[in-house]
Amino acid sequence: MAKVLVLSCIDPRFIDNLTNFLNHHKDVKNDYDLFNLAGAELGVIEKEKWRETFFEHIDLALKLHKIKNIWVFSHLDCGMYKATYETKKDEDALLHRVNMDILINNVRKTYPKLKFKKFLMVKEGIIPLNEKIPKEFKKEYDEMMGNAK
Repeated sequence: MAKVLVLSCIDPRFIDNLTNFLNHHKDVKNDYDLFNLAGAELGVIEKEKWRETFFEHIDLALKLHKIKNIWVFSHLDCGMYKATYETKKDEDALLHRVNMDILINNVRKTYPKLKFKKFLMVKEGIIPLNEKIPKEFKKEYDEMMGNAK
């Protein structure tokens, strides 16, 4: 039974790295449920029907495979980010992290027992994102999350 539900983008440039990572990572070793949406976390946040489908998929993965974790894989240079934010570039890793945290906060409201990991895919590989925001980005992160004081 898969214990991890993986949310990833549909971008084919990152599929080989993602598959290799998941097939060899000590916590999953090719034993996971995979759910792909354009923009991954951004697709769930921005598209109501996609959000409903994602939550239905979580329900099914809990029922069939007893998942305990959701791993979110985002990537820079994402077409969904460019279209949503009407920009030619997508290089802001902090924005991806903020959107992953928004997604996680929304999912936790319905599924408080699930655990989460966040990853950023880049051409060179996959970067795990730590839970703590580095000091130099804390103020900007809080503003983007609506937590500014």
